[in-house]
Amino acid sequence: MTIEPMVLTSPPELYGEDRDAASTSVTLSPAAPQSDDIVALVGEIEEEFPRTLRRRMASRGDCGDVPVTCIDRGSGCGVNSQSLIDAFVRVVRRLTPLSAMAFCNEKFPGCFSPLAATIQSKGRGEPFAYRAMLCGSFLDQLVPDATVDLVTSNAALHWLDLNRLPPRGETPRMTRGGIDRELARIASTQWQRLLDSVATELRPGGKLVASFLARSDGHERHLPLALLDRAIKEVVGDAFERSDTLLACPIPIYPRSRAEIVAPFQRPSKSPPLVLDRCRVEAIECPYYRQFLRSGDAAGYANSFTEFIRAFSSTRLTEWLANWFSADDCHRVANAIYDSIRDRIGREPASYRMRKHRAIIVATKT
Repeated sequence: MTIEPMVLTSPPELYGEDRDAASTSVTLSPAAPQSDDIVALVGEIEEEFPRTLRRRMASRGDCGDVPVTCIDRGSGCGVNSQSLIDAFVRVVRRLTPLSAMAFCNEKFPGCFSPLAATIQSKGRGEPFAYRAMLCGSFLDQLVPDATVDLVTSNAALHWLDLNRLPPRGETPRMTRGGIDRELARIASTQWQRLLDSVATELRPGGKLVASFLARSDGHERHLPLALLDRAIKEVVGDAFERSDTLLACPIPIYPRSRAEIVAPFQRPSKSPPLVLDRCRVEAIECPYYRQFLRSGDAAGYANSFTEFIRAFSSTRLTEWLANWFSADDCHRVANAIYDSIRDRIGREPASYRMRKHRAIIVATKT
Protein backbone atom coordinates (compact mmCIF):
# COMPACT_ATOMS: atom_id res chain seq x y z
CA MET A 1 0.00 0.00 0.00
CA THR A 2 1.36 3.40 -0.98
CA ILE A 3 1.33 6.07 1.70
CA GLU A 4 1.13 9.60 0.38
CA PRO A 5 3.54 12.08 2.00
CA MET A 6 2.09 14.38 4.64
CA VAL A 7 3.15 17.97 5.24
CA LEU A 8 4.01 18.45 8.91
CA THR A 9 4.85 21.48 11.01
CA SER A 10 8.21 21.70 12.72
CA PRO A 11 8.63 22.78 16.37
CA PRO A 12 9.95 26.27 17.19
CA GLU A 13 13.11 27.18 15.32
CA LEU A 14 16.56 27.04 16.82
CA TYR A 15 18.48 30.28 16.37
CA GLY A 16 22.25 30.35 16.12
CA GLU A 17 24.14 32.39 18.69
CA ASP A 18 26.36 34.12 16.12
CA ARG A 19 24.38 37.11 14.80
CA ASP A 20 25.57 40.38 13.35
CA ALA A 21 24.12 43.13 15.54
CA ALA A 22 24.25 45.58 12.65
CA SER A 23 22.23 43.31 10.41
CA THR A 24 18.52 42.53 10.42
CA SER A 25 19.19 39.08 8.94
CA VAL A 26 18.53 36.13 11.25
CA THR A 27 20.41 32.86 10.80
CA LEU A 28 18.72 29.75 12.18
CA SER A 29 20.85 26.99 13.63
CA PRO A 30 22.03 24.28 11.20
CA ALA A 31 20.38 21.80 13.60
CA ALA A 32 16.93 23.34 13.19
CA PRO A 33 15.65 20.90 10.51
CA GLN A 34 16.34 17.95 12.81
CA SER A 35 14.45 19.27 15.81
CA ASP A 36 11.11 17.88 14.59
CA ASP A 37 12.75 14.56 13.68
CA ILE A 38 14.01 14.20 17.25
CA VAL A 39 10.58 14.98 18.70
CA ALA A 40 9.04 12.32 16.44
CA LEU A 41 11.63 9.69 17.36
CA VAL A 42 11.31 10.38 21.08
CA GLY A 43 7.57 9.81 20.71
CA GLU A 44 8.18 6.50 18.92
CA ILE A 45 10.60 5.33 21.62
CA GLU A 46 8.16 6.16 24.41
CA GLU A 47 5.32 4.40 22.58
CA GLU A 48 7.13 1.32 21.21
CA PHE A 49 9.95 0.49 23.61
CA PRO A 50 7.75 -0.40 26.62
CA ARG A 51 6.57 -3.48 24.66
CA THR A 52 10.17 -4.67 24.45
CA LEU A 53 10.77 -4.14 28.16
CA ARG A 54 7.57 -5.91 29.21
CA ARG A 55 8.50 -8.90 27.07
CA ARG A 56 11.99 -8.98 28.53
CA MET A 57 10.80 -8.65 32.13
CA ALA A 58 8.37 -11.52 31.58
CA SER A 59 11.28 -13.80 30.63
CA ARG A 60 14.14 -12.44 32.77
CA GLY A 61 15.65 -15.89 33.06
CA ASP A 62 16.91 -15.56 29.50
CA CYS A 63 19.16 -12.59 30.23
CA GLY A 64 19.21 -12.22 34.00
CA ASP A 65 19.85 -8.76 35.37
CA VAL A 66 22.16 -7.52 32.62
CA PRO A 67 21.58 -3.85 31.74
CA VAL A 68 18.98 -2.80 29.22
CA THR A 69 21.06 -1.64 26.24
CA CYS A 70 20.60 0.93 23.49
CA ILE A 71 22.80 1.92 20.55
CA ASP A 72 22.35 5.16 18.63
CA ARG A 73 23.91 4.56 15.20
CA GLY A 74 25.56 7.48 13.41
CA SER A 75 25.54 9.85 16.39
CA GLY A 76 27.76 12.57 14.91
CA CYS A 77 28.79 14.97 17.66
CA GLY A 78 26.03 13.62 19.89
CA VAL A 79 23.82 16.72 20.16
CA ASN A 80 20.69 14.99 18.88
CA SER A 81 21.42 11.46 20.05
CA GLN A 82 21.37 12.64 23.65
CA SER A 83 17.61 13.28 23.44
CA LEU A 84 17.04 9.75 22.12
CA ILE A 85 19.19 8.21 24.86
CA ASP A 86 17.41 10.28 27.51
CA ALA A 87 14.06 8.93 26.26
CA PHE A 88 15.43 5.37 26.40
CA VAL A 89 16.66 5.85 29.98
CA ARG A 90 13.33 7.34 31.09
CA VAL A 91 11.42 4.31 29.82
CA VAL A 92 13.86 1.85 31.43
CA ARG A 93 13.64 3.54 34.81
CA ARG A 94 9.86 3.77 34.67
CA LEU A 95 9.30 0.10 33.87
CA THR A 96 12.24 -1.90 35.26
CA PRO A 97 14.67 -2.02 38.19
CA LEU A 98 17.50 -2.75 35.73
CA SER A 99 20.32 -0.37 34.88
CA ALA A 100 20.53 1.28 31.47
CA MET A 101 23.52 1.10 29.14
CA ALA A 102 23.67 3.43 26.11
CA PHE A 103 26.22 3.55 23.30
CA CYS A 104 26.75 6.35 20.80
CA ASN A 105 28.19 5.13 17.51
CA GLU A 106 30.16 7.27 15.06
CA LYS A 107 32.59 6.33 12.30
CA PHE A 108 34.82 9.39 12.67
CA PRO A 109 36.84 9.60 15.92
CA GLY A 110 37.08 13.37 15.48
CA CYS A 111 33.43 13.60 16.55
CA PHE A 112 34.16 11.96 19.89
CA SER A 113 35.55 15.01 21.71
CA PRO A 114 32.27 17.00 21.70
CA LEU A 115 30.37 13.76 22.17
CA ALA A 116 32.46 12.87 25.22
CA ALA A 117 31.85 16.32 26.70
CA THR A 118 28.11 15.90 26.15
CA ILE A 119 28.11 12.48 27.78
CA GLN A 120 30.13 13.72 30.77
CA SER A 121 27.92 16.74 31.40
CA LYS A 122 24.64 14.87 30.93
CA GLY A 123 25.79 11.86 32.94
CA ARG A 124 26.23 13.72 36.22
CA GLY A 125 23.67 12.69 38.79
CA GLU A 126 22.65 9.61 36.77
CA PRO A 127 24.48 6.73 38.45
CA PHE A 128 22.28 4.07 36.86
CA ALA A 129 22.92 5.09 33.24
CA TYR A 130 26.17 4.07 31.61
CA ARG A 131 27.15 5.82 28.40
CA ALA A 132 30.03 5.03 26.07
CA MET A 133 31.11 5.46 22.45
CA LEU A 134 31.59 2.91 19.70
CA CYS A 135 33.82 3.82 16.77
CA GLY A 136 32.85 2.20 13.48
CA SER A 137 30.54 2.32 10.49
CA PHE A 138 26.85 2.09 11.37
CA LEU A 139 26.59 -0.48 8.57
CA ASP A 140 28.60 -3.01 10.61
CA GLN A 141 27.68 -5.18 13.56
CA LEU A 142 28.98 -3.23 16.56
CA VAL A 143 28.37 -5.54 19.55
CA PRO A 144 27.92 -9.30 20.18
CA ASP A 145 24.83 -11.16 18.99
CA ALA A 146 21.53 -10.61 20.82
CA THR A 147 22.82 -8.06 23.34
CA VAL A 148 20.84 -4.92 22.42
CA ASP A 149 17.27 -3.98 23.32
CA LEU A 150 16.90 -0.78 21.27
CA VAL A 151 18.64 0.61 18.19
CA THR A 152 17.98 4.24 17.28
CA SER A 153 19.28 6.48 14.51
CA ASN A 154 18.51 9.99 13.35
CA ALA A 155 19.62 11.66 10.09
CA ALA A 156 22.33 9.07 9.38
CA LEU A 157 21.05 6.09 7.42
CA HIS A 158 20.88 7.95 4.09
CA TRP A 159 24.70 8.17 4.02
CA LEU A 160 26.52 5.63 1.84
CA ASP A 161 30.02 4.27 2.38
CA LEU A 162 31.61 4.64 -1.05
CA ASN A 163 35.15 4.09 0.25
CA ARG A 164 34.42 0.41 0.78
CA LEU A 165 33.40 -0.33 -2.81
CA PRO A 166 35.61 -2.76 -4.74
CA PRO A 167 37.63 -1.10 -7.51
CA ARG A 168 36.04 -1.40 -10.93
CA GLY A 169 38.97 -0.25 -13.02
CA GLU A 170 38.73 2.48 -15.60
CA THR A 171 35.14 3.40 -16.37
CA PRO A 172 33.67 6.00 -18.72
CA ARG A 173 32.79 9.41 -17.39
CA MET A 174 29.57 9.04 -15.43
CA THR A 175 26.45 10.94 -16.41
CA ARG A 176 23.95 12.13 -13.84
CA GLY A 177 21.61 9.25 -14.71
CA GLY A 178 24.44 6.75 -14.42
CA ILE A 179 25.45 8.11 -11.03
CA ASP A 180 21.88 7.86 -9.74
CA ARG A 181 21.52 4.25 -10.92
CA GLU A 182 24.81 3.27 -9.33
CA LEU A 183 23.91 4.98 -6.05
CA ALA A 184 20.55 3.17 -6.03
CA ARG A 185 22.35 -0.16 -6.39
CA ILE A 186 24.81 0.65 -3.60
CA ALA A 187 22.02 1.98 -1.37
CA SER A 188 20.07 -1.26 -1.75
CA THR A 189 23.07 -3.42 -0.86
CA GLN A 190 24.08 -1.32 2.13
CA TRP A 191 20.51 -1.03 3.44
CA GLN A 192 20.26 -4.84 3.50
CA ARG A 193 23.63 -5.02 5.25
CA LEU A 194 22.57 -2.52 7.91
CA LEU A 195 19.33 -4.38 8.64
CA ASP A 196 21.23 -7.68 8.92
CA SER A 197 23.66 -6.09 11.41
CA VAL A 198 20.86 -4.61 13.50
CA ALA A 199 18.90 -7.87 13.49
CA THR A 200 21.95 -9.78 14.71
CA GLU A 201 22.59 -7.33 17.56
CA LEU A 202 19.00 -7.13 18.84
CA ARG A 203 17.54 -9.47 21.41
CA PRO A 204 14.23 -11.13 20.47
CA GLY A 205 11.56 -8.47 20.81
CA GLY A 206 14.12 -5.67 20.48
CA LYS A 207 13.26 -2.58 18.47
CA LEU A 208 14.76 -0.51 15.68
CA VAL A 209 13.46 3.08 15.67
CA ALA A 210 15.01 5.34 13.05
CA SER A 211 14.49 8.52 11.06
CA PHE A 212 16.42 9.42 7.92
CA LEU A 213 16.25 11.37 4.68
CA ALA A 214 13.93 9.85 2.10
CA ARG A 215 12.16 10.88 -1.08
CA SER A 216 8.67 10.60 -2.46
CA ASP A 217 7.94 8.02 -5.12
CA GLY A 218 8.85 10.63 -7.70
CA HIS A 219 12.45 11.10 -8.79
CA GLU A 220 13.16 14.68 -7.74
CA ARG A 221 16.64 15.33 -6.36
CA HIS A 222 17.16 16.52 -2.80
CA LEU A 223 17.52 20.30 -3.14
CA PRO A 224 20.69 20.74 -1.00
CA LEU A 225 22.47 18.08 -3.08
CA ALA A 226 21.31 19.67 -6.33
CA LEU A 227 22.57 23.07 -5.15
CA LEU A 228 25.94 21.58 -4.21
CA ASP A 229 26.35 19.91 -7.60
CA ARG A 230 25.45 23.10 -9.43
CA ALA A 231 27.81 25.22 -7.30
CA ILE A 232 30.69 22.75 -7.75
CA LYS A 233 30.26 22.94 -11.51
CA GLU A 234 30.08 26.73 -11.36
CA VAL A 235 33.21 27.14 -9.21
CA VAL A 236 35.55 24.43 -10.51
CA GLY A 237 33.90 23.41 -13.77
CA ASP A 238 34.50 20.00 -15.31
CA ALA A 239 38.27 20.26 -15.51
CA PHE A 240 38.86 17.22 -13.31
CA GLU A 241 37.89 13.65 -14.09
CA ARG A 242 34.86 12.22 -12.27
CA SER A 243 34.85 8.68 -13.59
CA ASP A 244 34.22 6.21 -10.77
CA THR A 245 31.44 6.43 -8.21
CA LEU A 246 33.59 7.84 -5.42
CA LEU A 247 34.79 10.75 -7.55
CA ALA A 248 31.46 11.33 -9.26
CA CYS A 249 29.57 11.76 -5.98
CA PRO A 250 30.99 14.51 -3.70
CA ILE A 251 28.40 13.95 -0.97
CA PRO A 252 27.47 10.23 -0.76
CA ILE A 253 23.83 10.62 0.26
CA TYR A 254 20.98 8.59 -1.25
CA PRO A 255 17.40 9.35 -0.13
CA ARG A 256 15.50 6.07 -0.50
CA SER A 257 11.86 5.90 -1.57
CA ARG A 258 9.34 4.07 0.59
CA ALA A 259 9.42 1.15 -1.86
CA GLU A 260 13.21 0.90 -1.51
CA ILE A 261 12.98 1.06 2.29
CA VAL A 262 10.43 -1.74 2.67
CA ALA A 263 11.86 -4.01 -0.06
CA PRO A 264 14.18 -6.09 2.22
CA PHE A 265 11.26 -6.87 4.54
CA GLN A 266 9.23 -8.26 1.62
CA ARG A 267 11.81 -10.78 0.32
CA PRO A 268 11.34 -13.93 2.45
CA SER A 269 14.50 -15.59 1.22
CA LYS A 270 16.73 -12.63 2.06
CA SER A 271 14.80 -10.66 4.66
CA PRO A 272 16.46 -10.12 8.05
CA PRO A 273 14.65 -11.52 11.12
CA LEU A 274 12.97 -8.14 11.56
CA VAL A 275 9.29 -7.39 11.20
CA LEU A 276 8.54 -3.93 9.83
CA ASP A 277 5.90 -2.53 12.17
CA ARG A 278 5.47 0.64 10.15
CA CYS A 279 7.18 2.95 7.71
CA ARG A 280 5.97 6.39 6.86
CA VAL A 281 7.43 8.96 4.51
CA GLU A 282 6.51 12.54 5.33
CA ALA A 283 7.06 15.81 3.50
CA ILE A 284 8.49 18.39 5.92
CA GLU A 285 8.52 22.14 5.39
CA CYS A 286 11.90 23.08 6.78
CA PRO A 287 12.14 25.98 9.26
CA TYR A 288 14.39 28.17 7.09
CA TYR A 289 11.77 28.65 4.39
CA ARG A 290 8.98 29.07 6.95
CA GLN A 291 11.02 31.83 8.59
CA PHE A 292 11.53 33.48 5.18
CA LEU A 293 7.78 33.44 4.48
CA ARG A 294 7.16 35.21 7.78
CA SER A 295 9.97 37.75 7.58
CA GLY A 296 10.67 38.22 3.87
CA ASP A 297 14.36 38.24 4.83
CA ALA A 298 16.06 36.79 1.74
CA ALA A 299 19.56 37.24 3.17
CA GLY A 300 18.63 35.47 6.40
CA TYR A 301 17.12 32.60 4.44
CA ALA A 302 20.20 32.32 2.22
CA ASN A 303 22.52 32.34 5.25
CA SER A 304 20.53 29.77 7.21
CA PHE A 305 20.05 27.41 4.29
CA THR A 306 23.71 27.65 3.26
CA GLU A 307 25.03 27.06 6.79
CA PHE A 308 22.81 23.99 7.06
CA ILE A 309 24.31 22.64 3.82
CA ARG A 310 27.82 23.47 5.05
CA ALA A 311 27.23 21.70 8.39
CA PHE A 312 26.43 18.32 6.89
CA SER A 313 28.68 18.46 3.82
CA SER A 314 31.88 20.42 4.52
CA THR A 315 33.98 17.52 5.85
CA ARG A 316 33.10 15.24 2.94
CA LEU A 317 33.39 18.01 0.38
CA THR A 318 36.88 18.99 1.56
CA GLU A 319 38.01 15.36 1.45
CA TRP A 320 36.63 15.02 -2.07
CA LEU A 321 38.30 18.21 -3.29
CA ALA A 322 41.63 16.89 -1.96
CA ASN A 323 41.72 14.57 -4.97
CA TRP A 324 42.63 17.62 -7.06
CA PHE A 325 43.66 20.51 -4.77
CA SER A 326 46.17 21.21 -2.02
CA ALA A 327 44.93 21.45 1.58
CA ASP A 328 44.90 25.26 1.52
CA ASP A 329 43.17 25.36 -1.85
CA CYS A 330 40.56 22.82 -0.70
CA HIS A 331 39.27 25.23 1.96
CA ARG A 332 39.37 28.17 -0.42
CA VAL A 333 37.45 26.28 -3.11
CA ALA A 334 34.95 24.91 -0.58
CA ASN A 335 34.24 28.44 0.70
CA ALA A 336 33.72 29.61 -2.87
CA ILE A 337 31.23 26.79 -3.43
CA TYR A 338 29.21 27.74 -0.34
CA ASP A 339 29.37 31.43 -1.31
CA SER A 340 27.96 30.48 -4.71
CA ILE A 341 25.07 28.64 -3.05
CA ARG A 342 24.37 31.59 -0.74
CA ASP A 343 24.38 34.07 -3.62
CA ARG A 344 22.07 31.91 -5.72
CA ILE A 345 19.52 31.49 -2.93
CA GLY A 346 19.71 35.17 -1.99
CA ARG A 347 18.96 36.27 -5.57
CA GLU A 348 15.94 33.99 -5.98
CA PRO A 349 14.82 32.74 -2.57
CA ALA A 350 11.35 31.72 -3.75
CA SER A 351 12.93 29.43 -6.35
CA TYR A 352 14.75 27.45 -3.64
CA ARG A 353 12.04 26.37 -1.27
CA MET A 354 13.74 24.01 1.14
CA ARG A 355 11.63 20.95 1.85
CA LYS A 356 12.59 17.42 2.69
CA HIS A 357 11.06 14.00 2.90
CA ARG A 358 11.88 11.94 5.95
CA ALA A 359 11.26 8.29 6.67
CA ILE A 360 10.40 7.04 10.13
CA ILE A 361 10.53 3.28 10.59
CA VAL A 362 9.85 0.94 13.51
CA ALA A 363 10.86 -2.72 13.27
CA THR A 364 10.93 -5.60 15.77
CA LYS A 365 13.35 -8.53 16.06
CA THR A 366 11.39 -11.78 15.79
